[in-house]
Amino acid sequence: MSAINATTGGASGAGGTTGTPQNGGGLKGISPTPFTRDRSQSAQFKREMLHFIKLNSKHELIKEYYSQILYCLTLFQGQLVIMWVNDVEDAMERELADTTDTLMKKSKELWKTFLDTFDQDWTDTLNKEKAYQQLINLKMQPGQLDEYILTFE
Repeated sequence: MSAINATTGGASGAGGTTGTPQNGGGLKGISPTPFTRDRSQSAQFKREMLHFIKLNSKHELIKEYYSQILYCLTLFQGQLVIMWVNDVEDAMERELADTTDTLMKKSKELWKTFLDTFDQDWTDTLNKEKAYQQLINLKMQPGQLDEYILTFE
């Protein structure tokens, strides 16, 4: 995989994502919090990843879809996801090397395949059930109408 000197890293806390603005490589914004296989964090990770890519879409480092994917793969950290990262990268390289396929590094199909693979492999499949259970258990406490309404929404 190509080395991409772009992130200064972000850290996730109970109050949300914090980190330092990007200045390595001239990228804008805060680098997404690394993904470590926690499926309950997959939707937030994907949202942060897409925001960062959109914010920097004109930057030379991630202008083409191939480079976007390589950058995103650097955001997966830990032994629990390394095999997945390697499999995704190997599959992408095989597709690009296939002379019978018209797929190129600038092909949007590469990006779509990457996102579909992420969704298929890391989406929290119990997300709807968890939300339903939280809704069922939601009870208004005396004097906390505003909190109840905000939670309900």
